[in-house]
Amino acid sequence: MKKTWIYLLSVLLMAASADRAMPQGSTSLEIGYQGNGISLGNSKRVTGLRINIIDRGLERVNGVNITLWKPGDNPDAVITGAAIGLWAPDADIIKGFAFGGLGIQGHNVTGVSYSVIGLKYPDRFTGIGAGLIGVGASDHFEGLGLSAFAVGSGFTFRGLAVAGFAVGTGDEFYGLAAAGFAVASGNKIEGITAAGFMVGAGNTIEGFSAAGFAVAAGSSIRGLSFAGFTVAAGNDIWGVNVAGFAVGAGNNIHGMQFAGFAIGAGNNVTGISLAGFAIGAGNRLEGLSMAGFGIGAGREIRGAAIAPFLVMIKNEDWDAHFEGFSLSAVNYFTGHMEGLSIGIFNYAHSAEGLQIGLLNYIKSNRRGLRLLPFFNKQ
Repeated sequence: MKKTWIYLLSVLLMAASADRAMPQGSTSLEIGYQGNGISLGNSKRVTGLRINIIDRGLERVNGVNITLWKPGDNPDAVITGAAIGLWAPDADIIKGFAFGGLGIQGHNVTGVSYSVIGLKYPDRFTGIGAGLIGVGASDHFEGLGLSAFAVGSGFTFRGLAVAGFAVGTGDEFYGLAAAGFAVASGNKIEGITAAGFMVGAGNTIEGFSAAGFAVAAGSSIRGLSFAGFTVAAGNDIWGVNVAGFAVGAGNNIHGMQFAGFAIGAGNNVTGISLAGFAIGAGNRLEGLSMAGFGIGAGREIRGAAIAPFLVMIKNEDWDAHFEGFSLSAVNYFTGHMEGLSIGIFNYAHSAEGLQIGLLNYIKSNRRGLRLLPFFNKQ
C-alpha cells in the first residue's frame, strides 16, 4: 500500500511538472475508458474521480475533483458533484459539494460548501455555506451562511446568515441575520436582524431589528426596532421603536416610540411617544406624548401632552398652535391655544379653550383679564 501511494504521488508530481511547461496542456494518467474512471494529473475532461496537484485549463468534471494545491486559471471549468481543494477549489461553475482549506473560489457555486478558514469566496453562491473565519460571496449570496466570525456579500444577500461576529453586505440584505457584534448593509436591510452591538444600513431598514447598542439607518426605519441605547434614522422612522436612551429622526417619526431618555425629530412626531426625560419636534407633535421632564414643539402640538415640568411651543413668528390637552407645571404656548391646559402657570398668546392653574395668562385678552388666578379663557 505504501508503494502504491508513493507511485501515485510520483505520477501527480510528474504531471504537475509537465503542466508547468505547457500551461494549457493535459498531462495525466487515466484509469478507465475515454475519460470515464480515475484520472491522476491535469486532465481536461473527466467523468468519475480526478486528482491533481494544480488545476490549470480544466474544462469539465462530472464526479469528484480533488486539487492538492493553489489552482491556476480555469475560466471555463464546470464541476458537477464534489470539488475539494486543500487550498481552494476553483471553477467557473461548481454544482454540488465544495470544500476548501482556505476558501471556495469560482464564479457560480451552487450546493453545499465548507471552508476551514474561509478567506476566499466565489462571485455568486446559492445554497448552504459554512466557514470558520468567514463565508460569503464577492457578488451575490443566496441561502444559508454560517460562520464563527463573519458572513458577507459584496452586493446582495438573501436568506439566513448567522455569525459569531458580523454579517455584512455591500448593498442589500433580505432575510434573517444574527451576529454577536453587528449586522450591516451599505444600502438596505429587509427582514429580521439581531446583533449584540449594532444593526445598521446606509439607506433603509425594514422589518424587525434588535441590537444591544443601536439600530441606525442613513435614511429611514420601518417596522419594529429595539436597541439598548438608540434607534436613529437620518430621515424618517415608522413603526414601533424602543430604546434605552433615545429615539431620533432627522425628519419625521410616526408610530409608537419608547425611550429611557428622549424622543426627537427635526420635523414631526406623530403617534404615541413615551420618554423618561423629554420629547421634542422641530415642527409638529401629534398624538399622545408623555415625558419625565418636558415636551416641546417648534410650531404645533395636537393631542395630549403630559409632563411634570414643562409643555411648550415657542415660535418667534407667533405662528404656534396648540390643540388638545396639556398637563404640566408650566404650559407655555406663544401662539393660539385650543382645548384645556392644567398647570401651575399657563400661558397663551390667544385661546379658544380653558386654562386651569394657580396663574393663567392669555395675552390677547383685555387688560385686567389677561392674568387671572385659578382659571382663564377668552
